[in-house]
Amino acid sequence: MLLAIARGAELLILDEPTDGLDALASEDALQALTMLVAEQGITVLICSHRIEEVEQIADHLCLVHKRVCLKQGPLDDLRSATRRIQFGLEATPDQLAQLQKLGSLRQSGLSISIFTDENTDQILSLARDFGAFDIAAHPVPLREMFVDLVRSHDALA
Repeated sequence: MLLAIARGAELLILDEPTDGLDALASEDALQALTMLVAEQGITVLICSHRIEEVEQIADHLCLVHKRVCLKQGPLDDLRSATRRIQFGLEATPDQLAQLQKLGSLRQSGLSISIFTDENTDQILSLARDFGAFDIAAHPVPLREMFVDLVRSHDALA
C-alpha cells in the first residue's frame, strides 16, 4: 500500500487491508486511508469481510455474494432507505402473504419482522390496518442488511 501511495497512484485496490492487524493498527490504517482520500483525492476500492470497518469509512458500497451484486449505491442512501419493521400481530395466512410481498418477513409467534428498502410506509399502513401492536421501524446496520440480503438471495436460489 505504501509503495502504491508513494508512486502517486490514483486508484488503490485493497483486499482485506486490515487483515492480521490488531485493533489499534487497524484503526490507524483506516484513518490513513481516509486522510488520503480527503487530501489527495485517491480512490480506494476495498474488498473486505470486516463489515464494521467498511461501514466506518466507505461512501459507496457494492454488497456481493457468490459473484452477484445484491445491492449497491451510496452508503447514506442505503442506510436511509433500509428499515427493519417490527410489530406484534396474530396474523392470518392471507395477511402474512400480503406482508411477505413487501419485504423479507420473519415470524416468531406473534412477533413479525420485515426487512425492506422500498415499502416502509406501505408496510406500516398495512400493519395498522391489520390491527398490529407495538409497531416500530428501525434503521438497519450494514451487517444486518448484508446478512438479510444473503439469506433472501440463497432462499431464492
